[in-house]
Amino acid sequence: MKQAGLIITIGTRDLQLNAEIEGLDSRKNDDLPFRYLAAPREIGKFLPDPKATSSILNKLEYPIIRPIFDYIKSEKFKLHWIVFVSTDQKDAPEKFTRNDTLHYVVFLKSLIRRDFSDILADVDDVFEQINVEKNVVYLDSMYNYFKKYFTENEIKKYHGQTEKVFYCSQGGIDALNTGLLLNLIEYYPNLVQLQKTADSDFAIPLKFIGTFEGDLRKKRYREKIKNALDQYNYSFICEIAENKSTEQLCAKYALARYQLDFNSARENLKKLLTNDPDNRGLYMTWDSEISPTGSEIDVQKELFMSAIIHFIQNAIPDYLWRIFTIAENILKPTLEKKLGAIIEFNAKTNHASWNELINRNVALKTHLSSLRIGQSSIPLNFSTPNRIVFEHVYNYFYPEGHPERPKDFTILLECIGLLSSLRNSIAHSMQGISLEDINNRLKDKNLKLIDFNRMLSAFFNLTDKSLPPYDAVNNHLKGLLGI
Repeated sequence: MKQAGLIITIGTRDLQLNAEIEGLDSRKNDDLPFRYLAAPREIGKFLPDPKATSSILNKLEYPIIRPIFDYIKSEKFKLHWIVFVSTDQKDAPEKFTRNDTLHYVVFLKSLIRRDFSDILADVDDVFEQINVEKNVVYLDSMYNYFKKYFTENEIKKYHGQTEKVFYCSQGGIDALNTGLLLNLIEYYPNLVQLQKTADSDFAIPLKFIGTFEGDLRKKRYREKIKNALDQYNYSFICEIAENKSTEQLCAKYALARYQLDFNSARENLKKLLTNDPDNRGLYMTWDSEISPTGSEIDVQKELFMSAIIHFIQNAIPDYLWRIFTIAENILKPTLEKKLGAIIEFNAKTNHASWNELINRNVALKTHLSSLRIGQSSIPLNFSTPNRIVFEHVYNYFYPEGHPERPKDFTILLECIGLLSSLRNSIAHSMQGISLEDINNRLKDKNLKLIDFNRMLSAFFNLTDKSLPPYDAVNNHLKGLLGI
């Protein structure tokens, strides 16, 4: 037979009488042919005397709980453990403690041994009892009580050792039952809630636990996705999303894009066209925005958005590496347009094409020849195309006040110089870098890194805190998932 466990909360009517018992105050039931005890605790008076206990056993019934055992037997399960949850209040007035059910358990054990010994793995050693002693009407107290109990007590030895764990809570106090059920759902992935149907003598499994767990999983999943999207953490979404799902493919597209792997980005968009036909128009729009052979300024813009994502994720070294790459080339597209030629970096030819380009611009060459490094008398070496040379060339063609020179461009170039030197010093010393390090370096300009990012955003025609392709992915996924 299949192994199972059972947890039952014991209520005031889980033990009833088929005949009156002298010394016990009992009342008629409206819906059952048995009598219920007016003060359940009083049945404990019979316990000191085994003969008295045995003498009343045939007058006891358990009409609410018995169908639970009938169901378990019909499904061919053998119970390896049974836990009764009862009350034994120490902090309540007598009008409440008289309803405590701790003594019911002794009689229930005897009745179950008598009627269902064939489904008990060990008739003498399958029973345990949890007596709750205080705060039984407070849900928060009950939730914390059972959370602590399942963490610290012996019942944890049963975890994962039974095919099913059945739970019945038709009796007992609402707060206690709910606090227990919430912990059981978390503790036992194989939990099944049973309930005796109204006006009948059989029990059925309820779908509540499966529905609740499913809804809870969906809610937690959506929360994880939302938190990841807020941080543009697409790699995490790729890990937790269902394989080949729309959210995973969208995350793979975004991840590939900010890694500048445009071919992979487009491959994932192709899969989305099949996977999510209702949004093909959107995915075609995203595809049209990607150009693997796009202009250098477009690639720099993509790299900058990738840098901002790393900034948001507090991955400062990765952010700085991307900014340094942009810094080396930020002026190149403008200068190529002005000089009417492609600027090549070719150490093998000693940058012959670059030097030829400079030689053709006599006035520019004369200007560059007159420049010195800092306050020294050392002439500027402009035979190699690099960020510093580009900056001097740019300032020659677009001096301060030139109508084509962007606003705040001077301070932007100065900040780029500061960050580049910081990156170089760290690369050589192999030390880490933090946001505080960068802000300290920019302090002389009365700026912080967030201000620098804002200026660079304006240079790339991006609004502050805007990452259009990634915000589009985030908004799309939030809409699909209802978050």
